[in-house]
Amino acid sequence: MYEKVKAYRCGRFSSRGPWLHVERRINEHELIIVTDGEVHIRVGEDNLSLSAGDILHIRPGELHGGTRESEGVSFYWIHLTADESELPPRLIHPASPERILLRAKELLHYQSTSDYPSECQDSAAKLLLAEISHGSREGEGRLIAEIKDFVRRKEGAPLTTVEVAEAFGYNPDHLNRIFKAKVGAGIKSYIDTVRMDKLKEELMCGSLTLGELAEKYGFSDYKYLLKFFRYHEGISPKKFRDAYYNMYTN
Repeated sequence: MYEKVKAYRCGRFSSRGPWLHVERRINEHELIIVTDGEVHIRVGEDNLSLSAGDILHIRPGELHGGTRESEGVSFYWIHLTADESELPPRLIHPASPERILLRAKELLHYQSTSDYPSECQDSAAKLLLAEISHGSREGEGRLIAEIKDFVRRKEGAPLTTVEVAEAFGYNPDHLNRIFKAKVGAGIKSYIDTVRMDKLKEELMCGSLTLGELAEKYGFSDYKYLLKFFRYHEGISPKKFRDAYYNMYTN
């Protein structure tokens, strides 16, 4: 793996005042590893806001440029060639970016020191990609757990994938792909599952009417709750409640 990785140019950018990324296309893959501030950038159709520790992958020929000015920005930038399979997805939030930053600094050292052969910077780029790959898997596991916790803490309230993505600073489609790859179902499906769990708990153990449940869990009216419940459970809320009527209480 990483046999075709070749690093061409790399450096560290720091802004001294308001800064806006120039709009352009380049012929190589580019990695941006943010160390300070926020980078506001559009890549293709994706509008992204990157913060410290985030890693952005821009593919060859993709139009990209700033969406608004930033201040106090600092990031590593690396131009390289490699197979697509050797590179990270569009955006990752590694759980522990420290090792990745060390690898990026090491790569810059080899690239800026003339008495090292070019093979050294290529090897450093391979180690950097391996560290990013590891950080991506580690970060995605933590991200999935945080998304699940976020949805559960909403206590069955209506949520959309867009609202969840905004809460975590992700593009909705990208975040949904990550979630689906790890969980086997999309974010909307998980939200619906949590809402159903809350409704079934209420029906089994509570005494609220369907109208009261609809208001509590954000349905426009009890008819929409009926439709939602039948779709996911196959029976009406009343039949579900009647099936669990016999309970000893002391």
